[in-house]
Amino acid sequence: MKKPARLAAAASQPSDSIGPALPYRAPRYRVTLVCETEGTGMAEPIRDSMTAVQLFRPCFEGLDREHFLVCGLDAKHRVIGVNVVSVGTLTLSIVHPREVFKPLIVMNAAAWLCAHNHPSGDAMGQTSFTVSTNSALDLAIPRSF
Repeated sequence: MKKPARLAAAASQPSDSIGPALPYRAPRYRVTLVCETEGTGMAEPIRDSMTAVQLFRPCFEGLDREHFLVCGLDAKHRVIGVNVVSVGTLTLSIVHPREVFKPLIVMNAAAWLCAHNHPSGDAMGQTSFTVSTNSALDLAIPRSF
């Protein structure tokens, strides 16, 4: 299909309003991990569920809404940091694997824990939490192709 003569002539002449075409450059970003508070810290590695409870319990005290937290651990399972992934309602907290793994990657975590509370006292019927946890685990487990 031929261009009309008027468009062909305009295309061949340089335009003052449009400069030369530049190659596309993707923006560059730098991600920085910022420690927001000085934690009391746990010097001992997390080796069992009771130690994990000692870590998370103070984070959930007095909360009136569901919170979902992740904890990044180093190669020796010492705590790097804890991140609040989601703050929900009295009975629901929406969690997506993308938000779970982002802080863990930024922390350079070798291992991780997650926890969430039930301020309503009702831990039954949390199928959405189970589905979200299974989605995160599916992403975390390496697969061979």
